[in-house]
Amino acid sequence: MADSAGLHHALLTGGSADLVDLVRRRLEGAGAAARELQPGNYPAGHLAQACSDVDVVVHLDSSLPQGKHYSTVPVTELLEAVAGRVRRFVLQSSVQVYAPVPPSQWPILEHSPRFAPGTPGTQMYVKRKIDEENALLLAAERAPMEFVILRPTAVFGIEGGFAEQVLELVGRRPAAAVEWYSAFGVMQWVHIEDLADAILVAALDDAAADQAFTIAGPESFTVGELAEATLSRDPSLLQADRPTRFATMKATAVMGWAPGRRLTDALVPPEPLPWGGWRSPRSAHFRPEPSNGRFSADGASFLMRRPWL
Repeated sequence: MADSAGLHHALLTGGSADLVDLVRRRLEGAGAAARELQPGNYPAGHLAQACSDVDVVVHLDSSLPQGKHYSTVPVTELLEAVAGRVRRFVLQSSVQVYAPVPPSQWPILEHSPRFAPGTPGTQMYVKRKIDEENALLLAAERAPMEFVILRPTAVFGIEGGFAEQVLELVGRRPAAAVEWYSAFGVMQWVHIEDLADAILVAALDDAAADQAFTIAGPESFTVGELAEATLSRDPSLLQADRPTRFATMKATAVMGWAPGRRLTDALVPPEPLPWGGWRSPRSAHFRPEPSNGRFSADGASFLMRRPWL
């Protein structure tokens, strides 16, 4: 990674507490000073002054309910304060900005069209991310400022995060999970540690400047396949033989980034109980039954192994 001269002070805004902590530690490990900016940490109307001593701004995604989040400054307000004053602005966007296409047109690349779909549950979020990207591109044209846009897939490894919520529901009510999450189609979960690695390179590497990158995991499967593997107690069913939906070739070629963690590696096969039934290692989904003193499962078959906690 070729570190640009002068990129020594980073400002982090938004994001889950888990991700902010990982990115901050990586930046500090690379020799950069890093701090978080939150509304209330600076006098009203003095945002530019609060950002005056930084070289790079990293704006993380705070739009989805994935665990505990820091409050955040709107991107447009932040850009007005820092455009022309910082060397680089890194924006965490999402692969959801890409227009949906059939599998015959996979993989989706960074230059693929962007589009906010008509689904009420996601349209507002996707439109916001597209507007943020457009605002950053316009600000970078008007002022001497580098930009990097990262578009990650759904992130796992966040306590209380979206992936963990899906997996918990799959373990308890597989059929309901398939119904509730069927609209998501094929997914390529990316681990929070891999995302933090990509953000570090985006913040400091010369080669990443003025480009957008898709950040996705190596596995492609649906929530339905996840549920089937849960019911069959066979995680090997998740090794679906299909083309990847989102390509990460550009991130690998330009930034030297590649996903190193798989969702299937975090799944723990259930263990048989001596009195019948199944349990998952490290599971909290078992309770004593007063009638016989035994333990009964509440439906979980697979749970996430969480070495990051």
